[in-house]
Amino acid sequence: NIVYSLSYENQNYNTAKFLTDEQKVANMIAPYVAYFDAGTINLKREQYKEAEESFHDALKNNPPKEILCQIYVNLSLSIEKQGDKLVDDRNYEEALVMYNSAQSVLYENNCANKNDPEESKDKKAHSADTRISNKRSQTVAYMNYIEQSSGGDTEDGEGSAPD
Repeated sequence: NIVYSLSYENQNYNTAKFLTDEQKVANMIAPYVAYFDAGTINLKREQYKEAEESFHDALKNNPPKEILCQIYVNLSLSIEKQGDKLVDDRNYEEALVMYNSAQSVLYENNCANKNDPEESKDKKAHSADTRISNKRSQTVAYMNYIEQSSGGDTEDGEGSAPD
């Protein structure tokens, strides 16, 4: 684990990934750790689907209650980043599905509380919830703009997207 930590801190993510794969076999006391570490590395490597899978595996391996929100926040981030990629690819409807999924993960274990932010267990979860809400709103606004502009509302069909 020390070598993993040093590799990660030095941004040697390939070595860190290799070490987390080895931890999966060796770590019987806290098996969630290897999956959590693998997910974190995959986030840094921008392999968001793989990160999502690793965080799901971490949750399946009995993490302690005090680490649950950290796993949920990272799981949400991995899904959110997939949504961002869909926005970049102009696949807005699927991006909205991903953003909704990312947000719902944050509500697990009351890490974020959509009805009463003061009741959220985790500040990072609440912050992520707000960030994703803003991205979802921007995506909807952009979809509405595209729909309106394709209807010929402007002389040349051109215009600028909403902020």
